[in-house]
Amino acid sequence: MRTLNSRVTLGTALIVVALCLAPQSLTSQSSEPATEANLGAYGCAPPSHAGVSLCQPGKGEVNSPFLLAAGGTGADGPVRLMELWADGRKVTQVYGNELDQPVTLPNGSHQLTVVELDTTGHYLKSNPFNVTVVGNTADLTCTPPAAPGVNVCESPGTCPPNQTWSTVIAAGTGASGKVSRMELWVAYGPDIQNGPFTKLANFPGNTINVSLNLVPYEASVQIIEVDSNGAYIKSPVYVVQIC
Repeated sequence: MRTLNSRVTLGTALIVVALCLAPQSLTSQSSEPATEANLGAYGCAPPSHAGVSLCQPGKGEVNSPFLLAAGGTGADGPVRLMELWADGRKVTQVYGNELDQPVTLPNGSHQLTVVELDTTGHYLKSNPFNVTVVGNTADLTCTPPAAPGVNVCESPGTCPPNQTWSTVIAAGTGASGKVSRMELWVAYGPDIQNGPFTKLANFPGNTINVSLNLVPYEASVQIIEVDSNGAYIKSPVYVVQIC
């Protein structure tokens, strides 16, 4: 098992953004680049009409595990389940109208579809979209800092050239208790250092290991560890490199 050991100190501020595909459904199969308005207060905002909005991953290549962020709006009632299907098989499902979690798939090209299932049993699917997995970071680990804070072992500021995705690998130590979750925040233009920032995802436990598409926008990323007592510490803000 490989271990990354670049160490980072604490910081201040919040973060994120990503390529988004416009709301899609069985009745509306068109897609267009999403704007800042498509990002909700957390994760991926559900569409204003019945169907599914997709905010992560973007088109192209990515490492696994990658972030899948989608929101759903029911046609005949509230959304009960969000499902992710890959290559004709269901990969995962969550209750509620928000699917926002890392997804692990083997190397190669995969066709994904997100399905929203409402309380009446009716469902709508996103337009199928393709993702090509070119690598896997699951075996990379990051050691939590000895003192309370966040150790960022791989940040979006360190992506190699000609790469369309960013990988975030980090670990946290609680300020006043055990780390309950790690939060990923993003901000983009015109003032990416100061926000406004939006939370893109929660990660249970004290680690983050995920890849996501943040280009072509100029963006900044920040990690926050939140402990069991509600206290938190932020990492510095990392400016995403346009790879």
